[in-house]
Amino acid sequence: YQRRVRGGKTRISQQRRVDRVYMSLSKPFKPLVVLDFDQTLTAQDTTRLLALASQVSKLEKWEAHERLFHQNWKNFFNAALETSKNKKETLATFLTSLDRYEKEDLLKTQETLSEFLKGLDKKAIESASQNVLFNHGALETMRELKPKTRLAILSVNWSKTLVSASLCRFDPSLVQDVPIFCNELEFKDGVSTGYVRGDIHTAIDKLKCFREIKSEIDHSVSIYVGDSVTDLLALLLF
Repeated sequence: YQRRVRGGKTRISQQRRVDRVYMSLSKPFKPLVVLDFDQTLTAQDTTRLLALASQVSKLEKWEAHERLFHQNWKNFFNAALETSKNKKETLATFLTSLDRYEKEDLLKTQETLSEFLKGLDKKAIESASQNVLFNHGALETMRELKPKTRLAILSVNWSKTLVSASLCRFDPSLVQDVPIFCNELEFKDGVSTGYVRGDIHTAIDKLKCFREIKSEIDHSVSIYVGDSVTDLLALLLF
């Protein structure tokens, strides 16, 4: 009789464990929502705020550098797009050529960029975050999504500190348990060297990172939200 009772208790205990495992497996995962930052959440590109935070006197030189960069990028983009059309290349092939150009250009201009960005401490960057303007309803949407989804931010921005501080200024809870995948300035003794550390700069980089996020975070469906060329491959990923 005691063996039967003990055996019955064992079977009941085992069944309860099986039930718990079944319930955990059958529980639906939340959707994964990954958001771009600059000009998706924000109204403008925020990179210039880093140069402004460094020294106001550098802003005019920064704007001249910025205009030259955008003109060179636009010239390459249009030429590469025309070539791609003539050769009937796929979007991925076109973006691969753009990826090479952007990474080569970043290497060429790293020294120039460092002159604008060096000398910053994190307090100065956090102060600069007060000048970040968000699109109407963007942060309210994040607040609504946060409890219902697995939320993350994926950005080619040069400062994770700037991204995090600007969100925290609106609502500190927005950055809690919301991973931010982004580059960051290199700091030594609490001061920026001016060099950007990280490997998220192009559409291909974002696609790679988005795939890694999808593989590491349990989710039901994945949604990506972005606005620019660097977001195209992630937007098209199924």
